[in-house]
Amino acid sequence: MCAMTAFAIPTEEIIFEKDGLKYQTWSLTDGVVSLIGHNLQKNKWNEEFEIPGHVTDESGNEYEVIHIGTHALAGLYIRHLTVPPTIQSIDSEAFSWGRILHLTLKPGNLRIIESESLSYVYSCETMTVLEIPEGVCAIASFGLYNSELYGTLVLPSTLKTIAPRAFIGCGFIGRVVVKAIEPPFMTDAAFGLNGYPQSSPDLSIVPIGVDNIVLAVPKGCVEKYREASGWSRFANIEEMTTEEAAGIVGIPTDYPSPSIEASGGR
Repeated sequence: MCAMTAFAIPTEEIIFEKDGLKYQTWSLTDGVVSLIGHNLQKNKWNEEFEIPGHVTDESGNEYEVIHIGTHALAGLYIRHLTVPPTIQSIDSEAFSWGRILHLTLKPGNLRIIESESLSYVYSCETMTVLEIPEGVCAIASFGLYNSELYGTLVLPSTLKTIAPRAFIGCGFIGRVVVKAIEPPFMTDAAFGLNGYPQSSPDLSIVPIGVDNIVLAVPKGCVEKYREASGWSRFANIEEMTTEEAAGIVGIPTDYPSPSIEASGGR
């Protein structure tokens, strides 16, 4: 946790830019910043893009990047985006309306995937990977709301709870890899059907649309998941591969041309 400055007097927050990324300091907390935006080209693919864990302003002051704000990286096309272990929280739609083929959140300070933290992450119709890092213990309702994965979702061994509607509207998942030996608590409503009417009087009873999803679990845990609440709805449960158990998930190499129209024009 960040230590608050003793008897600090509020100062004006400072916004500065470094390598095309915009940051904002915190008035009551020394040495930390939020990533709040960017000036990068929105319709051009970036190969490897890593958000820095530490950044220096024009005066040579160094800060730790602990937070990613709403729409901070909106509209970018990134083959492999890596989020540093210093990040403690991610606001809604932080990566929205772009194209991300492999999103890796490094294990560190992140404990909860908050509501809409990973919402509206579009990927084009190709194989993609989303890795939730070790250390995360809960995914809140609407955590991945309306994201298109078209590939593999990797959940950590530390995960304990998945809230109802955590994945509602999150379509096109092909494979879910769960590293937890004990099945995380999950109701039948965690995976909402893609495009399900949001005006429903009771979204908490939406059934899981998982008939075509493969659930991969640790060796010797298949029966546990077949009997566990929520997970028992998966028709296809198998042991994860040796590579998946070792934390090796391939990064897509084949990806389409960027299209501003495809990203909603944002």
